[in-house]
Amino acid sequence: MKKTFTINISGIIFHIDEDAYEKLQNYLGLIYKRFSGTDEGKEIIADIEARVAELFNERLKETKQVVCLSDVDEVIETMGDPSEFETEDEPAEEGRKFKSESNYKTGKRLYRDSDNRILGGVSAGIGAYFGVDPVFIRILFIIFGFFQVGIPAYIILWIAVPAARTTAQKLEMRGERVNVSNIERSITEEFNEVKNNFSNFRKSKGYNRTKENLSPLVDAIGSIIRIAGKGILILLGVSFIALGVLVILGFVGSFFSGYWMGFTPFEFDIFSNTGLLTWVADVNNIRIVSIALLLLIGIPILAIIYGGIKLIFRFKANHKLLGVIGLSLWIVGLFMALAAVFMEGSNFKTSSLIRSTYDLKPFNSPVLYIESYPDTLSDYEEYDDLLDMDEVKIVNANDGYQVYIQPKIRIIKTNEDYFQLVEKRSSRGSGRGIAHENAGRIIFNWEQNDSLLTVDNYFTLPLEDKWRNQELELILKMPVGKRIYIDKSMKEIAWNSDYDGDYWPGDLIGTEWQMTSTGLTRARTK
Repeated sequence: MKKTFTINISGIIFHIDEDAYEKLQNYLGLIYKRFSGTDEGKEIIADIEARVAELFNERLKETKQVVCLSDVDEVIETMGDPSEFETEDEPAEEGRKFKSESNYKTGKRLYRDSDNRILGGVSAGIGAYFGVDPVFIRILFIIFGFFQVGIPAYIILWIAVPAARTTAQKLEMRGERVNVSNIERSITEEFNEVKNNFSNFRKSKGYNRTKENLSPLVDAIGSIIRIAGKGILILLGVSFIALGVLVILGFVGSFFSGYWMGFTPFEFDIFSNTGLLTWVADVNNIRIVSIALLLLIGIPILAIIYGGIKLIFRFKANHKLLGVIGLSLWIVGLFMALAAVFMEGSNFKTSSLIRSTYDLKPFNSPVLYIESYPDTLSDYEEYDDLLDMDEVKIVNANDGYQVYIQPKIRIIKTNEDYFQLVEKRSSRGSGRGIAHENAGRIIFNWEQNDSLLTVDNYFTLPLEDKWRNQELELILKMPVGKRIYIDKSMKEIAWNSDYDGDYWPGDLIGTEWQMTSTGLTRARTK
């Protein structure tokens, strides 16, 4: 049992025996060593590899899928052995070549000669195949064209006959053996022909005349491009400076002399403690975040302005030092922002819940009526800077910012024969004790007057308290068979609440409902 390798030659995958692989590797290594130092060496090596891959493919069959040592020997014999290459001291009338005594013959194949073509290279290819000047073939096509045969025949041959694109195909077209020597000679001749043609063209009078005529035009175009380029750079520089200055002015203006996120961190009365964000965060942390944002946003804007000035005036400066300073300040701002956010985030680390249950007093009416106190926030004109965010309203009262948050209400069944009202107050804090204290400081009022239950529209917090995600939920426990009527003043609270049942929260408003064994249903009225 022999070890096999998988190799890739000219984009084709082959499986090869270990001994054949070693010999092929040595052979190709000699080829690379011989041609890698020449200008046309890369193309020669690529064509040799393509020919080797073609010869291997001819020797593989369905019953033979592995290249063996004998296959490599035959390919080397066909292509020529670099170890037998003639030295420069030996006669070489036909140029340098690899010796090969192989009897392998390559018959002529018909290709289209794309190098000597006028249209599709059909005539040149037929001429190369028969060893005839292509001019005679073209004359025959013209003659047959008068009999309406030449043009269709030419088109058919153009479509059916492949073009000789690789060096191996060009050698086959001329009937020459496809070996290393001929591949090298063919590519070298093409390379030298192109080089000589280009050299002759540069020495021709037409080239010099054209060069003399075009030089002023090229110089003028170059000058226009340079001037236009400088103008574009200046325009970009002015745009960068204008944009940066406008952003800086707006940013600094809002930062120092107006509300910055609803908070003025640096008023002229030296660090005022008033501001919208103070009901959420500590004033010192707000100032730290403000300074951090000034660095995080201001440094890139200053870099844009600096880049614009550089584009206009093209002065020299220590870019590395300025870059290090700017990057250092930006990183400082980033760490300041992260530190402030982390400190504020710690105030929401834990949560606490206070649950209080109250038994409602008995009443004679068959229906319990629920309504809310008059909405004192409906007249917004008496407040400054009112902020309305769905369930949360923030007003700037005389004594500071006051927060109003809507409670939630839920109605469930109870096995008792009387109504109960449960208050669930929750809050977060840096510790469980602080969270419990925050929940206990929620301000909310309700009262029962016979069959009328009146509740606040909102719950509030003491002015000195911070917002720590305080929430209040009212749970009305309702005995089976009892009825309730929710007044329209409870509309906002009802829509802000969650209910279990086949009804919308808005359906509860202005209608009597009765508790059954299966849940809350619309009461039947006589």
